[in-house]
Amino acid sequence: MSYSRKDTAFVRELHDFLTGSGKDVWVDWDDIPPGSHWEQDIDDSIDGADSFVFVVSQHSLASEYCVGEFRHAGERGKRIVPIAPVDVDPGLAPDALRQLNWIWCRETDDRPEAFTKLLPALDTDLDWARALTRLVVRAVEWDKRRDGSLLLRGRDLEDAMQQLAAAGGKEPTPTELQKEYVLASRRAGNRRQRIILGSVSLALVVSIALGIVALLQRNTANERARQARSQALAAEAVERLGRDPPTALARAITAFETKRTPEARTALRRAMLANPIEYVIPARPKGVAGGDALAFGEDGKVLVGLTSNRRLHAWRSETGRRRAGVVNGVEAFATRGRSLLVAGDGGVRLFDLRAPSKAPLRRPLPPGARVAGVAVTERGPRALTTRSGAAWVARPAGGRDIPLHGRRLQVARALFSADGSRVLTLANEGRARLWSALDGRLVATLPVAETAAVSRDGRFVATIHEDEAYLWAVAGRVRRVDLGPAAAVLFSPDGRQVLAVRSDGEAGVFSSRGGRQVAAFPGFGTLGGARGSFSSPFSPGAAFSSDGHLIALATADRFVRVWEVATRKQVAAVYAGWANALAFAPRGERLAAMTWDGDVVVARAPASLPLRTRFDPQAACSIEFAPVVSPDGRRVMARSGAGASIWTIDGRFEVSLRPPGRPASERRRVAAAAFSGDGTTVAAAALGNPCHSARGETHRAAVWRLGNTRPVRVLESDTRVLLDKDGGLVAVGPRVWRTTTGERVGALDGLLDLSADGRVALVARAGRALEIVDVESGAVTARLRDTGGLAVSALEALENDDVQPVAVLSPDGRRVLTAGETVRLWDAETGEQRALLSRKHALGETFGFGDGGTLALVASVNRTAVFRAADGELVASAGSASDAISPDGALAADTTDEGGLAILDLRTGTRVTLQTATALPLDSVSYGPRADILVAEDRRGDVHVVRCEICAAEDVLLRRARTRLARISRFKAAHPPVAGVF
Repeated sequence: MSYSRKDTAFVRELHDFLTGSGKDVWVDWDDIPPGSHWEQDIDDSIDGADSFVFVVSQHSLASEYCVGEFRHAGERGKRIVPIAPVDVDPGLAPDALRQLNWIWCRETDDRPEAFTKLLPALDTDLDWARALTRLVVRAVEWDKRRDGSLLLRGRDLEDAMQQLAAAGGKEPTPTELQKEYVLASRRAGNRRQRIILGSVSLALVVSIALGIVALLQRNTANERARQARSQALAAEAVERLGRDPPTALARAITAFETKRTPEARTALRRAMLANPIEYVIPARPKGVAGGDALAFGEDGKVLVGLTSNRRLHAWRSETGRRRAGVVNGVEAFATRGRSLLVAGDGGVRLFDLRAPSKAPLRRPLPPGARVAGVAVTERGPRALTTRSGAAWVARPAGGRDIPLHGRRLQVARALFSADGSRVLTLANEGRARLWSALDGRLVATLPVAETAAVSRDGRFVATIHEDEAYLWAVAGRVRRVDLGPAAAVLFSPDGRQVLAVRSDGEAGVFSSRGGRQVAAFPGFGTLGGARGSFSSPFSPGAAFSSDGHLIALATADRFVRVWEVATRKQVAAVYAGWANALAFAPRGERLAAMTWDGDVVVARAPASLPLRTRFDPQAACSIEFAPVVSPDGRRVMARSGAGASIWTIDGRFEVSLRPPGRPASERRRVAAAAFSGDGTTVAAAALGNPCHSARGETHRAAVWRLGNTRPVRVLESDTRVLLDKDGGLVAVGPRVWRTTTGERVGALDGLLDLSADGRVALVARAGRALEIVDVESGAVTARLRDTGGLAVSALEALENDDVQPVAVLSPDGRRVLTAGETVRLWDAETGEQRALLSRKHALGETFGFGDGGTLALVASVNRTAVFRAADGELVASAGSASDAISPDGALAADTTDEGGLAILDLRTGTRVTLQTATALPLDSVSYGPRADILVAEDRRGDVHVVRCEICAAEDVLLRRARTRLARISRFKAAHPPVAGVF
């Protein structure tokens, strides 16, 4: 029953009557369980009822719930019986309700009689009776002539069948004639349906064929549209690279997501290179940043920044997360190594960056004193303190203060030399004075200067007065060199060069000794344009890298550009906003910038980490020795001026190893080196000068365990060294020894290569073919057949100092690659040839295995190819030269004459050039154990380690690009205000 709550009394009376008459009545006051969805419960109860009693009153007609229940019952085809306990205007009822026969049960009516009328109405299906009447009329007419045209069809037939199926137990019951009539109608309908279905099927086949053609044409059109859109977006991305890198990255991502065309792949990789920002630290609150407000500490692990509200922050340089608590009330700071020196409220404090929770050393100031400058010098932390015309050099870490010898000293600011030997004092509209920080004597008096810089040893000073820069040599007689207009000056870390930066971003590098200009770098305009003078809180920041080879310059076009001093060419650019302060990480792996309003931007720029070897391959007469990456990817070894030097992959120098020899200078001539498979052992061999030799020269090879500079084994030298998986075996030239005992392993003499697990060896025998040998037993397990003179050539190469390999064994020991007149693939288990990979082998062709031995990699002067090692089937190739192929066989790398690495995607043929930290020609490049590590050697002999993020698989690259875009999109550099433009 559906009713309004205001009619509850009547409904209870009606409910009692119906239940007393044997009816199962559902009413919502006792049939809805607690916590249920009551509307759904009501709808479900209506669906399960045979009849629906609607109590008609003004209240139920006005209730949207009651009307909704009535509508739901009608939609479900329920027998609806309306009963009205009060006078109601039928015009207020819905049409469907108004058309029904109401049972009136008002107070003026005979209520028991009305209730009695309700029972047959519930028991009798009026619709069914009417439908059965119509069916009788039509069946009788059909039975007279049995005319098929009188049979039921379509909707009439469907309704009749449904009504007969639901007629069980209803009165009156269908007759046999009616049933026969419906059955004959159904059979006739089935015959018509089969005829129609056949016709429709034929038409459908034709339509489907035409539809497939149309669909293919549509798909082709859509595919071409996606391709065209992808190419257009990629072209727009490339066009924006030089002026709006973030937008270029967004366009490249959209192009790549639209369709992975070659143009989109290239644009995405180039856009990633143009957006090297790792993270941004927003300033809170904003404020004008000083030019010396940013520095790296603790060997580059910590980034320290001073904001305009005198708060000093320390962040982890890798992530930008806070390293320690904020120091308030800071006037100046300096950092070097693990020491952080802070001057401000409460005096001078010395922090240990390696122990951020440790309390700092405090040096309180005398009453009325202030700190004019601080530095962490090579001699320790220093602070210049002044009071009442006196000044002294304080040593916060302990020690005697050094007073400056002078009276009525006016000191506004003080600058220390990096070696701690001298200190320069600047006065407001007074002369600049250079003092000895060791004994306090006056070294030189210079003209008035608003700002200045001091060289590392204090022998040179650069000053700026009224926007003109001057260089002073204070050793002996003072002399001046005019550096021209400048807004800032700074010395290289070694003090040999000085950089003068103009307000328009133009810069010149000068020799400190003679003042000769050695390099000039362009500016990129000013915020005020070309007219008149102006003022702005933006002052172009500048910085030298720790080795002095690179400089970073901020310009008015929002870029920070990195230049190589020697070549005067740009090697990196970061879209970092208008930066007032710049800082290189000590090893050059990061560049930090602080914008004019205090935001900090940290980028991996340039794209390579330079390792300064101090080895000049042009001046040395020696054989080629390319840098080597350890199998675990953690270290790099290269020849250097000190022998074979080892760095961590992030650029931290570890050790230089020199094999024994006479004279001592010959120990540095390392001709070959190798890591063991686990990266814990190193072997290196020295070789005399091949251009000339001296009497009594001796040269040796040696083996070291990393962490110990004393060799564990010294052997007779040769130019080829090889270690097994743990350094237990060492091969020098054609001979093999056990490292720990020095015992010769004659069964492995002529060793060319070892499997990764050290169990299988590839050996060249004199006068015989190449052999596969079980290392443990020394037994020959297979011989490579029909190798021609390859074994002899291999032995000659080992004996004659030729480091170019002629055969290599796969890491799993199952395949062999040989390079004679051709490059061939062999089965190491049977000795049979698997495939001919290259018909013409040229000198300098490189080959090897990748992906754990499943791929064969061949790079020549005119072709780069990847083959399946199982059967030699070609996987990917490119018709261009390459110097190296990635271990996964997806990419190839080639060097350029301006310090670039051309990264070639072998699957798509697309090529992107990655600029290293030099513009000098690169002589060699090789991949590490993974595709994202490359090492290259430049013409100067320096090694460049590249962590190649664009070398990742496409899906990984896309995820990185999205993450990078989300990170830099949150950074919106505010334009500096400009005033006074005339």
